[in-house]
Amino acid sequence: MYIAIFHLSIKIISRANAKSAVAAAAYRAAEKFTNDFDGQTHDFKKKSGVVHTEIMLPEHAPKDFFDRSTLWNAVEKVEKNKKAQLAREIEIALPKELTQRENIQLAKDYVQRNFVDKGMCADVCFHDTGGGNPHVHIMLTMRALKENGEWDSKQRKEYQLDKNGEKIYDKKNRTYKCKSVPTTDWNEQSKAEEWRQAWADEVNAFFERKQIEIKIDNRSYERQGVETIPTIHMGTAAWQMEQNGIRTEKGDINRQIKEENLAIRILKHGISLFKNKIAETFSRKAEIEKAIANSPTSENLITKLMRFHENGGKFNEACAPYLRNLKEINSFKNVATAIAFLQSAKINTAEELTAKLSLFRSEYSRIDDIIADKTNRISELDKLLETYQVYKLQSPILKEYQAITKEKKRQNFYSRNSDIIKNCEKVRKRLPEKLTPKAWTKQCNDLQNELASERGKFFLLQDNIALAETIVRNMDSLDRYEKFQEREFSRNPRTSKNKSREEESL
Repeated sequence: MYIAIFHLSIKIISRANAKSAVAAAAYRAAEKFTNDFDGQTHDFKKKSGVVHTEIMLPEHAPKDFFDRSTLWNAVEKVEKNKKAQLAREIEIALPKELTQRENIQLAKDYVQRNFVDKGMCADVCFHDTGGGNPHVHIMLTMRALKENGEWDSKQRKEYQLDKNGEKIYDKKNRTYKCKSVPTTDWNEQSKAEEWRQAWADEVNAFFERKQIEIKIDNRSYERQGVETIPTIHMGTAAWQMEQNGIRTEKGDINRQIKEENLAIRILKHGISLFKNKIAETFSRKAEIEKAIANSPTSENLITKLMRFHENGGKFNEACAPYLRNLKEINSFKNVATAIAFLQSAKINTAEELTAKLSLFRSEYSRIDDIIADKTNRISELDKLLETYQVYKLQSPILKEYQAITKEKKRQNFYSRNSDIIKNCEKVRKRLPEKLTPKAWTKQCNDLQNELASERGKFFLLQDNIALAETIVRNMDSLDRYEKFQEREFSRNPRTSKNKSREEESL
């Protein structure tokens, strides 16, 4: 079963952080709104990638709230505190395995069941720029609505009572003691885990209905027992800088983490293949023995190894001086691995093993060259995309300068922006005449996938070469071991026979 990536983040939009619910809603929906609270207008109509927006309300909410500007201005109006929490935002990565229409319906069902049915107003905006990262922003109101459609209080006062059920009077403050109690449970810490689990359940149920062999898991890698390093959170500022071609420390850390995770996946894949070979050897023991019995070659390599295998992979201590070069084929497990390798490669003789080892080395060299070429091309494309992002960021200034016809105005504009204009012209010369960033990005992604595949082959060949070299290196030791046994038997048949029986009993 394939485990897909899970991403669900929760944050609060608060005045304490100089945020505005109206501005946030305008940005996520790519609309133009004026915030009546502070008079500021927020225009994001030029923003691209917004594929669907929708307001979802409880039954008793005012119908005017279906208008996005009215809803969030009402929120701004009811919140008087300068540090007020205005909205909760949940950002969710949508499964790339589903269509856009399916993702929209999936997210709406989730929002309805987990938020709207609980009394929250929800503003749902779906984003998809075509870059392989479809996601949804869900803005939720922090206050409940009364049955008459008015906003309820976030908290209510509850008097503290003594053991007799009487209110406790505070003489110092000349009032009865009381405490603030939330009117809803929406801010409880357990809710985050509940909502994350609900999304995982919603997606997995949808996958099951569609008969898609994929699951998502809301648990951390550590809780899942997955040997993968999680990336760090970028934050808005760092993410925007990366999008504009400016490398950041957090971005570099995440790129390094992704490389490490790729190496882990390749290593685990190699280990899995290795374990499968061992398991196959043990499960096909009878078949191997039959093949050896029918082998026409007296000096069949598998025959030699099987003799050693039957001896439990152990050498007689007396022959240790003759076997100083033996390094790795010294246990039952390694002998079984060697046998499995020879069987799968259809190698019977020492000559065939030598020829196969030569082919392995040749293929290893070829794939090493391919990996180097692809790595260099990816590096070139990364630099090209970085250069393009810098040009994209600065080109509006250059275009504005080029469009000015009046000489004096043109000179004044140049004097204010000369550094940007010079740098932009310089950067443009390093780019091809035809700018195709989407094609470059696609080629880079394709090369990354191909590189992962080639590295898998590369590491598998490394294992095969190491194993073949080990067998070649130890064939002479096995021959000398058998000759030693023959000499011992010819000198003292009875003693050698008893030793053989003792070895068999072990």
